[in-house]
Amino acid sequence: MRADSLRTASGLMLALDVEDSADAERIVGSYREFIDAVKLGTTLLVNPSGGIELISKIKHFGLPVLVDAKLKDVQHVLLSTARSYRVHGATAVTCWSDIGKKTLNYCIDSLRNEIELVVLTALTSLPYEEIEQLAKEHIITAVECGCQCIQIPGNYPDLILWARDRIPSDVLIVSCGIGRQGGRVGDAIKCGADYEIIGRHILDSADMLQAFKDSSKIIRENLGYRSYLN
Repeated sequence: MRADSLRTASGLMLALDVEDSADAERIVGSYREFIDAVKLGTTLLVNPSGGIELISKIKHFGLPVLVDAKLKDVQHVLLSTARSYRVHGATAVTCWSDIGKKTLNYCIDSLRNEIELVVLTALTSLPYEEIEQLAKEHIITAVECGCQCIQIPGNYPDLILWARDRIPSDVLIVSCGIGRQGGRVGDAIKCGADYEIIGRHILDSADMLQAFKDSSKIIRENLGYRSYLN
């Protein structure tokens, strides 16, 4: 396992959906004990009040950083973009599953010792009946191509259960859609996910400290429950 890897932890992945670098650093520094990983969106990284250097600043807190770049392009562009994020310290970067099996397999193999690819399988904003079949196809395709980390909507826990029954146990599942988009804190972990991505549910809370405490407690209890079952 790489020293800088999403595999070094599991639990609460904070989506830093804020508008400037100072706020991002303050939040991570203040609530570090409740955070297991951080997701940074490209909006913050290209914002004049944010900046790409935020990746390395967050890494100084000893946390893996996932850049949610949502890459979807030809091989050479995807590879060069992912490597650019790695230069700035990113642990992992997201890309879409529907870039073609050949391209996905090639990119996973090429980046294996450089940066982790988290393969996106579905949007959290679409109704389940619209994404179910395609999401299942994307999950299987990603794993067949050698993917070691997939993102599955946490607001559809049945999809996580379906995947966990069919994919190798060492493939990480990262779940978005927790909180504002309908996913209940702890449900994705209980169904087999390794991380729950939570942003506005905590960051927009009137009492951020309590929101961190409550979310972290539920997630860690469910991680413990899963370990007990296994």
